[in-house]
Formats: sequence, C-alpha cells, structure tokens
Amino acid sequence: MPEPQLPFTWEARAIEGEVRVLEGLAAHEPVALELGSYVGGELPEPRALVRERRLSEVHQLPQSVGWALPGAVNGALADHWVGDFRSGSWPSGRRERVLSALQRGHGLDRALGDVARAAGGDAVLVSWVDRLQARPLSLDGFPGELVHTPAGSVIIDHGDEPYLVELRAGMALVAADGEVVVRYHQNMATVVSKARSPEAVGRALAADMAAEVAKVWHRPEAPVAVTSAPWAHAAP
Repeated sequence: MPEPQLPFTWEARAIEGEVRVLEGLAAHEPVALELGSYVGGELPEPRALVRERRLSEVHQLPQSVGWALPGAVNGALADHWVGDFRSGSWPSGRRERVLSALQRGHGLDRALGDVARAAGGDAVLVSWVDRLQARPLSLDGFPGELVHTPAGSVIIDHGDEPYLVELRAGMALVAADGEVVVRYHQNMATVVSKARSPEAVGRALAADMAAEVAKVWHRPEAPVAVTSAPWAHAAP
C-alpha cells in the first residue's frame, strides 16, 4: 500500500546558509498538439506552426517556475531570512527517482531526502509540475470573441493562438540531512500567449506559490542583510 502523502507539510526548523536550487521537473504527461479548429477541419499550416510554437512554450513552464521560485521566495520573505540561493545540479540518478515518486504518488519525501544528502550545500530547493492540461482557446470561438477562463478573459486571436493552461505545481525545501522542511503543491490556471511568455508566466506562478510558502518558512525575527545571490530580488 502506498503511504499517505499530505499535500502540504512543514517543520519548525530554520534553514540558513547555502540553498542549492535545482532545475524544475516536468513530471506531467506531455500535451499533444491539437490541430482542430472551431469550425471543424484541420488548421492551415501557418496557424498550425503558431500553435505548435505556443505549445512548446507551455512545456517550458516547469523550468520557468523553477528558476523564478528563489526570487519569489526572497521577495515574499523580505529581509527576514538568513540564506543564500545558489544554482545547483541534480546528483546522478536522483532526478529520475524524484520523477518516479511523483508519477507513482508515493515515496516522494524519501527521494527528496536522498537528493538533498547528495547535492551539497545546507539544503536544496526542488520544484516540479506533475499535472498539466493545455488547450488552444481558438477552439472555443471565432477571432475577436472574448472567452472567459479560470485564468481570466481572453480575446481569441488566430495570429497569437493563446493557450489556457491548468496545472499543479509543487516545491520542497529539504535540509542537507534529508529532512523535508517544507513541501507544498498548488493547483493554478494561467494563459500562455505572445504577451505572456513562459518566463513571465513562470514568475507569476512562482510568486503565487511563494506567498503561501512564506507563511510557514521558518525565519528569525531580526532582519538580516539582503543576499547577494542571483535571485536576491523579487520577481515582478
């Protein structure tokens, strides 16, 4: 029997020093390219190419969220956390173990602990997207129509092919001894379009997650100097 896994766990433990940030994981099923149209039949080639490019951007979201998360956390914590985010790399074989645990739905904390013990530093910051659905909004109306989505209202534009994306993103802060200090995941909806690049969307999603994680991220009361790490500034 798989062990139960709470969606949100935290320990009242302060993490200080160097936190290694690992590349975000895409643990979701890939989204197939949809070539249909609102009126039936397949898309003309120019539109198909735009839609394919937009879907490629959707698939970049796990990495975009992962790299934006440290800056978002720093912004949410302000100057009340003693720590330094640094870019790290996945230890050999550990990435696959975490992916497998996410896909199975159990064993995640053990896999995360194994990563932290092997990655170096005082802790690791791991992030992932384990559920992702994406749909071109041009399937829902004619050009110029306003469609209402869970992420807000969007105007259909065949030259843009905006995508509605619904996903579940997660993160974990894991101490070097293997203890999972914070683990959290959140369901979110967003739109990827010409005006909303995967980098911009990643910053927005990371900011939403960081606002929740900051509520349980253990930190001292006394303010400290702002870190000089590459992610020292909050994401816009």
